[in-house]
Amino acid sequence: MLKSWDGQTFIEVFDAEAAVPMQGEAAKLTEQVKTGALLHLAMRVENAEAAYTRCLLAGASPCIEPMSLLLGNPALPVRNALVYSPNGEVIEFLEGQPF
Repeated sequence: MLKSWDGQTFIEVFDAEAAVPMQGEAAKLTEQVKTGALLHLAMRVENAEAAYTRCLLAGASPCIEPMSLLLGNPALPVRNALVYSPNGEVIEFLEGQPF
């Protein structure tokens, strides 16, 4: 469960074994769980490396190890890291971004 900075918005990511309501419908015992189309989620964090490590310990898979790069025009320095969630979504952590 990911909570927004103001505590008013939540994004919940489930693993492939979760039998939860998806797309407005509960999965029946005989149905395969429906999954959404979320592909990539990026969020601001205080420490990209710590977020990356914490997710790996919780069952995520590595995608891109923590690194420094320049984004945008004009170029802005950021630190980022990406993981694959247990269900395959790409989750990106951005540290130090001013946008």
